[in-house]
Amino acid sequence: MGSEFSAFGGAGGSSADAWVGFLRKTPAKCAAILAVSGKDRHSSAPKKTDTPTSPMDKIFEFAGNHVVLTTLLMLSFLLVVFTELRRKSAGVTTVEPQAAVALMNANAVVLDLRSAEAFARGHIVNARNIPFDELSANKEKLEKMKSKPIIAVCDAGVTSSRVVDSLRKSGVESVYGLKGGINAWTQANLPLVTAKKAKKKS
Repeated sequence: MGSEFSAFGGAGGSSADAWVGFLRKTPAKCAAILAVSGKDRHSSAPKKTDTPTSPMDKIFEFAGNHVVLTTLLMLSFLLVVFTELRRKSAGVTTVEPQAAVALMNANAVVLDLRSAEAFARGHIVNARNIPFDELSANKEKLEKMKSKPIIAVCDAGVTSSRVVDSLRKSGVESVYGLKGGINAWTQANLPLVTAKKAKKKS
């Protein structure tokens, strides 16, 4: 601004014109200075970030960032629930090996009715062994299983069908027999574990 003042600092008739020119330029310069200073204030201000403050916020944030994965998980869960309800309404008592895997993924309990020797040679992972002829002496164990779906397993599916009928008559609804038994399970190329492998894992 020093140059503008020097232009009309002295006396003379041209000073009035110089003042008019100066006053015309001044508002534009002031506005430019204010605009620049306003940008500096905005850029220097710290940005606020919304961070989850509760477990539910974290769940919603995860669902928002992984829409496809969340949708697939929900669909899988609903499919298992729908299939379970359809089995109950239709009075289904046996399940194919692949359907048994889906139930196991939904926290079903595998009840192996074979002998301890057969169980040790190979059984479904996390299965619980209660031989058929010892069921009456293990009613307490069966009571604890009733809170989850039960998959009864034998060699060929015959013994498990009898157990399923008996348990359903006693009021246990979510109990199914593995169709074809362990034989069908191995034919479907699904894995078995031996007693030694089970001990190593535990």
